[in-house]
Order: sequence, then structure tokens, then C-alpha cells
Amino acid sequence: MGRPLCGARHLNRSRQPDRPRALTGLKHRLAQGRSGSALTWFALAAFTNYRAVVLTPLAFAALVDAVRGRSWRDWPWGPLLLAGASGLVCVALFTWVIPSASGFREEPMLLARGGHSLTFVLVASAGALLVASLGADLAVAGVVAFCAALAVVDTSQFWHGLVLLMAPLAVGAWRPGRAPALARALLICWLFVVHNHVWDGSPARLWRDVRKFARISL
Repeated sequence: MGRPLCGARHLNRSRQPDRPRALTGLKHRLAQGRSGSALTWFALAAFTNYRAVVLTPLAFAALVDAVRGRSWRDWPWGPLLLAGASGLVCVALFTWVIPSASGFREEPMLLARGGHSLTFVLVASAGALLVASLGADLAVAGVVAFCAALAVVDTSQFWHGLVLLMAPLAVGAWRPGRAPALARALLICWLFVVHNHVWDGSPARLWRDVRKFARISL
């Protein structure tokens, strides 16, 4: 019971905008080949914050590894059911929170505003999707796609944009990739571009958090 309780407390602290460290737990467990544990971390993250929806492609990758080549009797049913339940909760919260956020938005969501910023974000994200697919793996590409979808409907507060860090952090979590260093560098560039068009905050503040996450992922 000690480890789950510590993990839950750690996740609870991670709700603070500068401390989403627990979300990297899924990445590290997936990289270690511990699929069941990775699914459990996804479940904890999803129960904590609906923005954990961007980690769904990594959870799906863990699901694939967990069931591949096994009889259904040997599947890790506990983590699978927990991840499925938390995923439903995450989707339900997402569909409830986004429409109700209009009351405290400083400006309409990017999807409603349209214009050059929306075009720029979509084009940049399409390029990032290609980079992730070729340089990393499909799970990273999925994270980029989920981040882009969140970007066009999310509120503009600065710290919400930190979810974009999940894309460069996801590189190497599931598969080594053909050019992981290049993919990570280009995804960080994409992160700055998208953040600048969607969320508040200066690049200097964002760079501070990129450095912080770089230390966490190493």
C-alpha cells in the first residue's frame, strides 16, 4: 500500500502548474517494459487532471505491449480495467469542462477565434506530426495530435500550455525511433511556436519549465 499511496500524494502535488512530474511516470514505466505499471500511472494521471488525455496514445502503446502474444487469461486485467475506467472519467471531464470554461475565459478558444493563429497552429502541428512519425514513433505522433486538439479548445492561462511538454518527453518511451534527438529538438521548437499562439506567458517563462522537465526526464 505504501507505493500507491506515495504515488497518489505525488500526483496530487502534480496538479500544481509547475509540478506535473508524476505524468512522466507512465513514460518511464513504458520505457522499462512494465506495461501494467504504465497503465496504472495513466489511470492515476487521468483521475487527477483531464489534460492527461494527451497521454492516451502512450497508454494505448502500453496496452498493445501488455496483451501482445498472451492469452486473454494472462492479460493484466487489474491495470486494464483501471486504465479503462480512468480513461472514461478523463473523457467525461474533458467534454464537461471545455464547454463550461467560457465563463472564465479571457478570450474565446482558438477554434472559435480562427484567423492566422489557428492556421499557424494547425500547420505547425501537421509538421510536428510528421516529425514524430518519422523520427520517433506513432505513440509520440499521437501525443502531438492530442496536444494540438487540446490547444485549439483550451483556455489561455500560461500553465495550461505546459501539457505540450509531454510530446518531446514521450520520445523514446515506447520505441527508440530513427532520430530521437532530432525529433525531440524539433518538437521543442513546435512547443514554443504553438504556445506562443495559444497560451499566455513569455518564452522565457516557458524555457524555464522546459529546463525543469529536461532534468526530470533524464
